[in-house]
Amino acid sequence: MSEPGTHEDKFIAMVTAMAEVNLRLSDFHPRSMLVTPVHDLKRAKFPAVDYHNHLDAQDPAAVLKVMDDCGIERIVNITMQVGNEALAVIKRFHSSAPGRFATYAWMDWTDLHRADFFSHCADRLEKMVEHGACGLKVWKDLGTSLRDSTGDLLRVDDERLAPMFEKAAELSVPVMFHTADPDAFFLPVDERNERFEELAAHPNWSFCSAPFRTTVSCAFLPTGAAATTAPTAGSASRASKASMISVTMGRVRAFRRSASVSVTVATPAWISVRTRVMAVSLTD
Repeated sequence: MSEPGTHEDKFIAMVTAMAEVNLRLSDFHPRSMLVTPVHDLKRAKFPAVDYHNHLDAQDPAAVLKVMDDCGIERIVNITMQVGNEALAVIKRFHSSAPGRFATYAWMDWTDLHRADFFSHCADRLEKMVEHGACGLKVWKDLGTSLRDSTGDLLRVDDERLAPMFEKAAELSVPVMFHTADPDAFFLPVDERNERFEELAAHPNWSFCSAPFRTTVSCAFLPTGAAATTAPTAGSASRASKASMISVTMGRVRAFRRSASVSVTVATPAWISVRTRVMAVSLTD
């Protein structure tokens, strides 16, 4: 930094220069100046399988033409329909080319609040498999927005889901699971968010204002400096062990800056200052 009375540092001025512009982010479409070899591959060298696609709105005949042109031997459609609409999608694709199309069923939460839902969803999966489904897709609404009849957030490890997973094992079909989202989706949608453009276009993708609490399980690693106060076995609150909790908050901020945090202490004789986050779970 320049001393008082000296000339302005030209380098500092150059790298700190800013300007007010009228170009909207949505209108910014730069062309890359990076020059690299171009390999415009039209067809796979060997027959390929596209294991993840969403084709519900597509015409099977048109999809088959693209598959033939690109060397795609088989494609898996993850339908986003449920009930009779899902059965109709399966029939439409499988009847057009039985050996080329496969379908994953979509988890149906339509009547989540009915008393026998969790056993009923196992029956639904069996019906889908009987009609040709070869797997089940569970989306991120499980663990982020779905609530049971008491209003509690339905967690990804809820034991009531066991009948569905046991049914999948019995039927020998895999379960594809999309859980959670990028860290940036849990931060404020502002000028500091690296996914601002995406979240501005899809505001419902943001979980910044969601009422989550974050529970962090940690392993404490020795650094040579013993803590002044040893925590009791179990969990330590942010308020009573602020110096310890502050070490973990850097990672936890990725989920929610104002999160209520509890840390499980693995051993009564501990040396802290440095910590490694082992697991993070979100609850409402």
